Parts: sequence; C-alpha cells; structure tokens
Amino acid sequence: MAIHDERHSHGVDVAYLDSLLEERRKLAKIREYVQPAIKEAFWKVDGQIVTTANIGVEVEAHVVLKAIEECPGSIRVRIRKDVALRPEKDCCVSNVPVNFIEGQEKEIELTFIPDEPSGNSLRGYFIEVDFLTTKTKWVMENSYPPRLRVT
Repeated sequence: MAIHDERHSHGVDVAYLDSLLEERRKLAKIREYVQPAIKEAFWKVDGQIVTTANIGVEVEAHVVLKAIEECPGSIRVRIRKDVALRPEKDCCVSNVPVNFIEGQEKEIELTFIPDEPSGNSLRGYFIEVDFLTTKTKWVMENSYPPRLRVT
C-alpha cells in the first residue's frame, strides 16, 4: 500500500518546500542569537579608572561583556573621536573573536594615545562595540562622563 502525500497530489515540489523550510529554520536560528551584554565600559590611565586623560598619555579602554547564553561570532571594538557637527572618526579599531558559553564574562582592552585635546570641535572620545553576527551595535552613553575628555 502506497503512502499518499498531499503535497504531490497538487503538483508541489516536495524537495523545494523542504529546502524553503530549512532556510526558514536557519533564519529563525540567527534571529534567536542573543548577543553578549555590555556589563560595563570604562577608561584607565596608569591602572586607575579615569574620565579625563592628558594628551599624549596612553589610555586603556575597557569593555566587559557577559554572555546571556552561548554565542559564537566576532565583535569590533572602536575608540572614536566625538566631533561636533561632523561624523565621528575612529582612533583605534580591534576585531575580537568571541565564543562565549552561557554566563561567561570577558574583558576586552584596547590602548590608544589621544592625539588631540577636547575643546573646539572635538568633545572627547567614546567606545563603540559592533556585534558582527547580529549587525547591531552598542555605543557609550552620549555624556561626559562616561565619555573621555582629554586635556
């Protein structure tokens, strides 16, 4: 006795439907991806947390991420100049692979030397994190602090 498949009786290509369903499952899985949370972001000079730094002095930007659930992929961390009435400029960029397990925390550190003081058109510096898998981003709050002023 043959099994009757309704999809065949209406001239529908079963293999094609199955491939569409598989693509739909893959897209749903990508949408379910939960990016790590930014737990905190801050600046350090000589091991001390700061909100102001001096021009020409090495500054460390720190970003602490925490995985809500397992999440593979990469992130891009940028230190950017906050320029009034013009597009922001990258000072330093780093791509970081992340393969978190649920609950894991990771601190990312980027160092740079500010080459321009705050004032006139340059307000200061800020951190931006691009989540490459989800094509979303986190940007440091638009106030001073937490953004960095340079004297």
